[in-house]
Amino acid sequence: MEQLIITCQKNSEEYVDRKLAVYFYGWLVGKLDPEMIDRFHETGVNPLSIYVDEDRKNVRFHLGLLNDEVIEQVRLIFNDENMTTISLESSSQKSFEIIKKESRELTAKELSKRFYVDEAEGWHNVRIVTPMAFKSHGEYRFLPDVRLFLQSLMKKYTYLDEGTEKIDKDLLDELCRHVQISGFRIHSQRYFIHHAYVTGFCGNFILKCSGSQTLKNYLKILLDVGEFTGAGVKTSLGMGAIQLIKKEEKDGKAKG
Repeated sequence: MEQLIITCQKNSEEYVDRKLAVYFYGWLVGKLDPEMIDRFHETGVNPLSIYVDEDRKNVRFHLGLLNDEVIEQVRLIFNDENMTTISLESSSQKSFEIIKKESRELTAKELSKRFYVDEAEGWHNVRIVTPMAFKSHGEYRFLPDVRLFLQSLMKKYTYLDEGTEKIDKDLLDELCRHVQISGFRIHSQRYFIHHAYVTGFCGNFILKCSGSQTLKNYLKILLDVGEFTGAGVKTSLGMGAIQLIKKEEKDGKAKG
């Protein structure tokens, strides 16, 4: 599994476009193998997640790549020395000059170490970077829900580990018995996709696990994977990005 971050220069300090991740996904898919994209649609499993963030000077496109096939194809696109700009005709800024490319990996070996060797804590502060929502019984849910959140992460991890999104329901039940949301600060936010929108939530929530060390380690690797894949619906179009707030980061802010 790999995350690629493409940093591009902005033409002004103004916010670029609320649909930027959607436009970027369309641009990227147009450069990938059509047969591979068709397989994604047929199976309902998309090993590609995207989200966008920006500051006054730059915009960053974050790509989470879950399998070797999509990693290879995306690398070919961005390793091309002629790939110096990203053209998004539907965006208010049409051309984005690439100024930096970064990548990081999360290997099966590293995940195994974190599960079998490390001793994860039972407390995690999860930042919801882009609007998150879940779909349950045909309806969108836009409030933090432990079961729907963990179920989404388990599907991502199971796909990464076994190539399928079929999860162990007993394990999910066990997680839900021992994991709870102990605090949150969120707000609702619409996420626009083409001519429609999905209402999601942003902010942060705190997960507390009171189970065994094995369960705590499993929760931690789910969250680690989630930083690459996102959680909930429409993660390939920019929704559901998460980051773990490390204790030193939180403590530093508190001291300030």
